[in-house]
Amino acid sequence: MLTNDKKNNLPKLSKNERKIAKKHHKKSLNLLKEYGSGIQLSDDSTPDLFIGNGGLLCGMSRKDILSLFSKFGPISKLIMLPKKSFCFLSFKTVQSSREAFTALDGHVMHSTTGISSPLYLKFLKNPVDHIVFDGDVQYPVVGNPKAIQDLILQEEFITEEYEKELINYFEMKQVHNGDENLLKHRKVKHFGYEFLYGSNNIDRSKPLAEKIPEKCKALIDKMLERKLIEFIPDQLTVNQYEPGQGIPAHVDTHSAFEDGIISLSLNSQVTMEFVHPNGHITPVLLPRRSLLVMRGESRYLLSHRITPRKFDVVYQQDEGAESSDAVHLTVKERNRRISLTFRKILHKPCNCKYVTKCDSQLAEQKITKTELKLPHSSSEATCLEGEHVYKVYEEIADHFSGTRHSPWPKVKEFLCNLPAGSLVADVGCGNGKYLGVNPKLITLGSDRSLNLAKICVERNFEVTVADCLHTPYRTSSFDACLCIAVIHHLSTLQRRLQALEELVRITRVDGSILVYVWALEQNLNESVGTICELDGAGKNSTNENECCSNLNEECVSSSKPKECEDNSNDCHIEVSEGRNVFQQQDLLVPWHLKENQKTENKNTAGEKKENKVFHRFYHVFKQGEIEDLCSRVNNVSIERVYYDRGNWCVILKKLSI
Repeated sequence: MLTNDKKNNLPKLSKNERKIAKKHHKKSLNLLKEYGSGIQLSDDSTPDLFIGNGGLLCGMSRKDILSLFSKFGPISKLIMLPKKSFCFLSFKTVQSSREAFTALDGHVMHSTTGISSPLYLKFLKNPVDHIVFDGDVQYPVVGNPKAIQDLILQEEFITEEYEKELINYFEMKQVHNGDENLLKHRKVKHFGYEFLYGSNNIDRSKPLAEKIPEKCKALIDKMLERKLIEFIPDQLTVNQYEPGQGIPAHVDTHSAFEDGIISLSLNSQVTMEFVHPNGHITPVLLPRRSLLVMRGESRYLLSHRITPRKFDVVYQQDEGAESSDAVHLTVKERNRRISLTFRKILHKPCNCKYVTKCDSQLAEQKITKTELKLPHSSSEATCLEGEHVYKVYEEIADHFSGTRHSPWPKVKEFLCNLPAGSLVADVGCGNGKYLGVNPKLITLGSDRSLNLAKICVERNFEVTVADCLHTPYRTSSFDACLCIAVIHHLSTLQRRLQALEELVRITRVDGSILVYVWALEQNLNESVGTICELDGAGKNSTNENECCSNLNEECVSSSKPKECEDNSNDCHIEVSEGRNVFQQQDLLVPWHLKENQKTENKNTAGEKKENKVFHRFYHVFKQGEIEDLCSRVNNVSIERVYYDRGNWCVILKKLSI
């Protein structure tokens, strides 16, 4: 039973918050069942407790739990599991456990990270001593980061006094600078040269008037004295991160900077993850006032990222622990963090040993472009898409399906707003994640991939194997159609137009069609979707200049793509390194297939295998292109155009047959 929040001087949860908390509790119990039959709940009082909503996944730290429960008596053990919303606690006496249960079951818990939710307590039949978790899950250890080749981390590199001086200096200097669509409103200031986010490069022809401040001289001198660097930096980027902000995985362009990139963390710790090309991730905790030096492998081969979240899960020794080996998982809240990243501009081609990642050496070997060119006939397009779309999805179907489980809210809204009993076609349905969103609809799915269709069948969905260009449906048979992330896989303008015409053909008069395609302009603010919506007449509902100002200069991403017309015989299809900035509209996007972990991803010789990489063809749409394409289709009106999750989206209405 929930305790009286008012009596305990605790703020009451709203109805919605309490509903969410109960869902968490139910999920906790389900997870507990999955954890193993060795853990059973008890109707009688025992020293051991299950604490729902008290886990690391809920933002609770060991300190939070220990400080609350230790009031009722000595605690013998607390176990917090990675990625779980519950924990296990054992008192030394049943009396202490019973008193804690009476007082805290339903108690509104306020975590270190500011999350509030009621705790749900249950007695356990079994002692918690034998509870274990997957040792393969890696989290950084405070004060002892996981070693990475050529990576150096020095803690307490500067004093608290110097830290305050740097914070005060750069807080006064910081302004919103650069491409805010990429920075997500993060404050940044550049010195020497501007670091170009998206391309991870600099423009040598545009040095900045403001050089690295004298305030940093003592810091640079200390780096030189300790031989952490062999050069005097000439480029500095100062970033201010609010809790919840991060950076995407990237490698600073080889040809732009010397070997050795240095980052100083001020005011807060953060976990930085280093990602090997084989998919292995190594987290490293960067403590406050620590200096990180990336050289060699960590500079050239591994990409680094900061996951956007408000706290970090780390191993830490309990306060007052007798053994130095007594480390446990806990959470550390992120505060506002200021990072100083120093680089030295490289004025000659890079000749590192990591050739496959080196833009200088790739350019010399002329392998920055693939041998693929845009097709100029239907047969060429069929071959290209067969190799780099259909075959790929057949190979990656299971892995792809495992990453596609949550319906996007605006697609769900479209489906839930349809009248009950509507007949809906999902053309290119993939694993069928939208087929069961609204049980009041009659939904039929189709997909070119047989293996994805089999997954739909396993989920009891009605599905057929069919090409989006030639669906097996009668004309005007559906009340609505959706086509999510499909048309951008077609390699010519004519085929993209044909796919739209096919959607219109199978939809009845006055029926609706929803289409999503990848956008050239990635990482725009979602507010753009409101600003750039069209009214029913197909006209912009707001001022055109206002719309463009929100989409940045000329309504495109900061790195302009290479123009690649369908009739250009010299247009090669390049491989995209990521989805933050696209260098051209027609490209190949890598898919890293992760082998089943049960096979341990090893070959017969016992050596670890590299994850297989497939390349999917995409034509990414620039702003206005989807409207232009739809305007070429007869008998439809554009009801709405918006931007959602890196996609341009359009809702059409069929006017006549």
